[in-house]
Amino acid sequence: MSVLLWMHASIVTGLYKFYDIKAREFQARWQCDSRLWQVRNEGTEMKGAMRNITMSYCCCWLVVVVVVLLVCTTGLVQGQSGDQPFFPQSPPPGPCPTFPVVQNFDLHSYLGRWYEIERYFAPFQQGDCVTADYQLFPNGSVSVINTQVLEDGSLDSEFGIADLGPNPTEGKLRVDFPNSGSGFVSMSQDTNYNVVATDYHNYAVVYSCTFFPPDFKIEFSWILARQPQIPASFSRDLKAWLELVNIDTSRYNPLRQDPTCPRRQI
Repeated sequence: MSVLLWMHASIVTGLYKFYDIKAREFQARWQCDSRLWQVRNEGTEMKGAMRNITMSYCCCWLVVVVVVLLVCTTGLVQGQSGDQPFFPQSPPPGPCPTFPVVQNFDLHSYLGRWYEIERYFAPFQQGDCVTADYQLFPNGSVSVINTQVLEDGSLDSEFGIADLGPNPTEGKLRVDFPNSGSGFVSMSQDTNYNVVATDYHNYAVVYSCTFFPPDFKIEFSWILARQPQIPASFSRDLKAWLELVNIDTSRYNPLRQDPTCPRRQI
């Protein structure tokens, strides 16, 4: 499948033409030295572009090209003084790791509000004070409302739908945000939201990995909690366990969750 992609970069004259881009070529483009993973959504033009990136599991290769083009042509966008910008690491080559999934998953107990404590780098999610609200629809699907606070202090919510995977006793769901600004849509029927661990009342860890042969993968992960903060000692113990089950904790980045965060009312 061939794709003709045109994109204009404000500080680089001309148009960039890409022909016959295939998934196996994206690893080198994705890496783009170390600069790809140093993207920050600073500046109106870059922020708008990053927030509208489509992270599709089926069309994810197209997204990678867009991100790489932005980064490689415009360079690293620096954070403001005092900021703690995300510097995510490029995922190591190879297939997705083997990881556990919660068994005898209790969907009803999992519903409600979760606060995002730490996350892997995700181009479609760059704000702070993130919450995830899950409610059950009459048909058994789950309403998903992810809300973040943008740099200007405004609330930004994305609305999605989640469904349990083929085995409803496992904590594996398929989540889509078909009408969101991020455009995150899973074209395949595979689950893309795996609950690695949770006690339902205090914490949860979510992991997602998509493999592109021969040796390229894209990973996302979130540490969630029922309260805006978790004890530092618990966080250390949790990460130690995650390392034992093949989740790379070096790629987690904390985000702001404090009493000054505006919240979406539910």
